[in-house]
Amino acid sequence: SGVAIEQAGIIESIAKPSLAPEEVVRQQVDSMRASTTAPSELVTCFSLASPSNRELTGPYERFAKLVSTEPYRQIGVCREYQIGQAVVEGNGASVVVSVLSEFGSGLAFQFLLTKQSYPPYRDCWMTDGVFPLLPLPKSGPDTAPHFKVLPNSIESIEQLSDPNQPADDEAYKL
Repeated sequence: SGVAIEQAGIIESIAKPSLAPEEVVRQQVDSMRASTTAPSELVTCFSLASPSNRELTGPYERFAKLVSTEPYRQIGVCREYQIGQAVVEGNGASVVVSVLSEFGSGLAFQFLLTKQSYPPYRDCWMTDGVFPLLPLPKSGPDTAPHFKVLPNSIESIEQLSDPNQPADDEAYKL
């Protein structure tokens, strides 16, 4: 178990250089799902958010409220989820997560991560933002639930790493 640092809701030791982008996202999704019955489990998700993401979404109590609102709430209450393969370019990565919502519809979210440059998180992949993508077609009553893996957007990673690019008004940080 880790040691809590200056900001409540963060356990510094959860982020590890050994975690691949997909593993970071899986831990965050599992944390969000577990937090629906054990709210303290959300600490893992917040601890794997990058310091710049925490500045925008924190403190922890605010972050907890954010992830309990739509569309992010669907990650926590989903019936099933699937994590796509990371697309890595330099110190940026994009991972698409497809979820089967509590209502049986398909949703997808793009997680954008960067490999951190400064201690205490040097060489750790951490999430900079989560962006809802278009809903996936609903499975009919006679069909098994299915997921489409949407293409990852390298343009978003480049925009994230280029401060001269204008921000996308449709993007929501998580």
